[in-house]
Amino acid sequence: MPVLRAGAVLQFDPRTLRRTVSAMHDSVHIECPHCGETFSLAVDVSEGSAEFTVDCEVCCRPMVVSVQVADGEISGLDVVVE
Repeated sequence: MPVLRAGAVLQFDPRTLRRTVSAMHDSVHIECPHCGETFSLAVDVSEGSAEFTVDCEVCCRPMVVSVQVADGEISGLDVVVE
């Protein structure tokens, strides 16, 4: 599964994502821009493209996650410091 490095936009084949929650959710691994730890994040692709703030599961500091969705699949991600 791809790991998104802080500050980078990741383009990947959405068919390689492992479906983990339901038909409307994808699970992606992201890297915290603060502490560098990697954790899994469930994304609801039925909502379309979105930007939201999430706290790191390890250091609890906030980050902004931008998700680009095309045709019901994740087409890109961006993670930056809030």
